Amino acid sequence: MPETEHHTLLDVLGLHLSDGTLTILAVALFVLTYVMILLEKYVHRTVAALLGACAVMVLGLLTPEQAWDSIDFNTIFLLFGMMNIVNVLSHSGFFDLVARRAMLFTRGDARPRPVDLQPAHRRLQRLSRQRDHRAVHGPCRRDRRDPARPEAAAVLDRGRAGEQHRRHGDSGR
Repeated sequence: MPETEHHTLLDVLGLHLSDGTLTILAVALFVLTYVMILLEKYVHRTVAALLGACAVMVLGLLTPEQAWDSIDFNTIFLLFGMMNIVNVLSHSGFFDLVARRAMLFTRGDARPRPVDLQPAHRRLQRLSRQRDHRAVHGPCRRDRRDPARPEAAAVLDRGRAGEQHRRHGDSGR
C-alpha cells in the first residue's frame, strides 16, 4: 500500500518552522483551546475542542494517525458510561434528593463547616493496634476456633458474653 503524503497548511504556505517554534505553536493552540473551553458563553466546549484538534492536524503538528493513536479509548468509554449514569440519576431525581438532604442537614446555613476527623482517627488507631497485636501475639481466640469442635466455640462465646454483661453492669445471664 503506497504511503500517502500529508500536506499541511504550513507546507502549502511554504513555512518551514523549527522544532522549538512548532512547540511554541502547539502550546499556544492548547492555551487558546483551553480559553475557548473556559469561555463557553461564546463557543461551546465541544466545538472549541474540535477546533483545537483540527487546528493541530491542519497545521501538521500531528498526523491523523498520530492523533488517532493518542486517543485513550478506556477514558472515552469511562466518560461515556459516567455520562449515562449521571443522566439516569438526574432524571430519577437523585441530585434533587441529595440537595434537599444537604439543606436539612445544614438547616439552610451555607457556611462551610469544619469536618470532625476524630471518630475516623480513633477507628484507624484501633485497627492499627489490632493489627500490631495480632502480629505480636498471633490470632485472637475467635480466630483459633476449631470448626470440628463447635462446643468449644459455644464456651468461648458464653465467656465473652459474660464479660460483656459484667462490663456493662448487668448480672451474668
